[in-house]
Amino acid sequence: MVKKMLPFAAVMALVFAGVASGCTPEARQDVGEAGANVGQATEKSVEGTAEAASKAGTAVKEGAENAGEAVAGAANTAKEGVKEGASQVGEAVGGVAKSAQKVGAAMDLTPSVKGALVADKTIDASTINVDTDATAKKVMIKGTVATEAAKAQATKVAQAKLKEENSDYTVVNQLTVKK
Repeated sequence: MVKKMLPFAAVMALVFAGVASGCTPEARQDVGEAGANVGQATEKSVEGTAEAASKAGTAVKEGAENAGEAVAGAANTAKEGVKEGASQVGEAVGGVAKSAQKVGAAMDLTPSVKGALVADKTIDASTINVDTDATAKKVMIKGTVATEAAKAQATKVAQAKLKEENSDYTVVNQLTVKK
């Protein structure tokens, strides 16, 4: 509606100006043609503006779509990075947990073996010390005993206790016999 009204109003203003000024018929015709030309130029300008606006809208839409795709891609990349980082943290925590479990198992063996030695009435365990080495998987019996028989019995008692505990540790007897 605006497109049609604008050229028509311009033409009417030019025609009215020509009639009102008392021009000759030829001058009025020239004014009419000039008005028509102004109307056509205005119409073409409106069409060009509409076409440019349409192209700009299309470009904006395509830009928004491209930006959306880029953001989605970046989000997926970030998501994968977070997954990988979480996996690495999980592996590290799992490794620490396994190490702690090994140390805990070794710490449980020490009092267990010492208790078995104290419970055996053929051994005086008051001078026996028991240590565990989680890295080497060894239980060391240190200290002094009265006889070679007591030394051998301490090894048997410690081995029996480790077997009872389903342990893969070995016994290292470092006991010395008192002379």
